[in-house]
Amino acid sequence: MALFGIPHLLFGDTPFASARVWFLVGFLAAVAGAVRVLTGGGSLAIERTGR
Repeated sequence: MALFGIPHLLFGDTPFASARVWFLVGFLAAVAGAVRVLTGGGSLAIERTGR
């Protein structure tokens, strides 16, 4: 929670510094990473050899 408040501390009361924006960015990054791993695009996915 404190990390998402740092932009507000540094840049003041601007729309860019809103914690809501950074929560959204973090959420979308987490979802994109999960989708990439679950669809086989990530390095953590198990390779299928067909055996």
